[in-house]
Amino acid sequence: MKKKSSHARLAIERWRGAAEEGDAEAQFHMGAIYAIGNDVSPDFGTVAEWWTRAALQGYPDAQFGLGHLYETGSGVEKDHAEALKWWLLAAGKMHSEALFRLGLKHILGDGIPKDPDKSRKMWHRASLEGHAKAQLYLGELYANGEGVVRDPGEARKWLLLAAEADEVEAQFQLARLLETGEGGTQDHKEAFKWCRRAADKDHAWAQFALGCMYIRNDSDRKDHRKAIEWWLLAARRNLPIAQYNIGMSYNTGLGVPRNRTKARRWFRKAAAQGFLDAHIILGRAYYYGDGIRRNVKMARKWWMEAAEKGRPEAQYHMGLICLSGLGGEEQSIRNAVNWWRKAAEQGDAMSQYRLGFAYHAGQNGRQDQKEAARWWRKAAEQNHAPAEYGLGLLHHQGLLGSRDDAQAYQWWIKAARHGYPEAQYRVGLMYARGDTVPRDRKQALEWFRKAAEQDHAEARDHLSLLQSDKPE
Repeated sequence: MKKKSSHARLAIERWRGAAEEGDAEAQFHMGAIYAIGNDVSPDFGTVAEWWTRAALQGYPDAQFGLGHLYETGSGVEKDHAEALKWWLLAAGKMHSEALFRLGLKHILGDGIPKDPDKSRKMWHRASLEGHAKAQLYLGELYANGEGVVRDPGEARKWLLLAAEADEVEAQFQLARLLETGEGGTQDHKEAFKWCRRAADKDHAWAQFALGCMYIRNDSDRKDHRKAIEWWLLAARRNLPIAQYNIGMSYNTGLGVPRNRTKARRWFRKAAAQGFLDAHIILGRAYYYGDGIRRNVKMARKWWMEAAEKGRPEAQYHMGLICLSGLGGEEQSIRNAVNWWRKAAEQGDAMSQYRLGFAYHAGQNGRQDQKEAARWWRKAAEQNHAPAEYGLGLLHHQGLLGSRDDAQAYQWWIKAARHGYPEAQYRVGLMYARGDTVPRDRKQALEWFRKAAEQDHAEARDHLSLLQSDKPE
């Protein structure tokens, strides 16, 4: 044992007499001296002896402390049931830390049944006693609607109390509610204030959010360079979304000189932490040769992980790679269709179109025009122009029953208005010939011109003929 300093000796001398005479407060302090180990060797066996004597007299700090000894197995045999017993006794006397710990046990289901409502009750009582961490957790329960009816206004109330007590996470969570206006008035100025407080204490998400506040379109402090400064702080704390945003800044030249090499460096940092948006943009850069030599094998590497984790854009591109057989992938329309189906079922319009085309063309072993139409309709609902054109073609060719040029026109005019040149050409023909729609030279010229401007050769020829009033 270390030699006791005058400070430790004085503390022991102060409390020992009263403790031995049965004073609960003195017994608690005697235990605390050996628990803290300030100038004496920690001795949790001695701590347990003193705190047991004080706890049996109903001293709440000792009851909580003794519960902690049983919870951790310090100086006594670990016993969660015994820990729970003493914490419940302390909680009955409104001991805020005991209430907080019991709330944690209920929310986690740690040794007792999981019960978010009991957590809420425990944390509410602790919060009323001024326990900042309980106020934070209570605020988060209301913000997330976990075990309670979601109530952002109630969340604001408790988060504000915790934030004012310098609870950093509460400052950040409060800033989010103020920024969005959930639970009360939207207040960008107050949001910035609380977010800055958390950011100054190295809260990575607050640093990232603060950077985003600097690029908000309606911000009176819009400054992309400032945004990058805060994102850099968050990125250095390994927050992948901040690393990704810095990469995007270098990729686009916003706030920094455009530098694709630096952009990829930041994207790789984010991707190394599993940030799938970074995987996708790296795959896109290598596949399309965007700022780097085209390398389908590298594109496949980045897209594969994102695709396997369910990202539809990556699944769509894996389908393209399987279709082409590039990048070391076996050429397989079946595998391509499987990837497109995964993405299509998640609502990806490009994959819905590709899947529909596979059924239309019989690429997967069988033609099924009704199935093609089903997938193209899903894509068309998202204003996917090639799918709209395809649906028109099915009706025009009578592949869904009788030929129906009225339906064909309805789909082609939608695709034409969405800029699809083949549809613009078809609509132009209909107006030029008076086919299904009234003959209209002006409309025909307009649609032929739009298609011709996109290098549609037949539209260019028809435009020339119509302008010279020559017969087709």
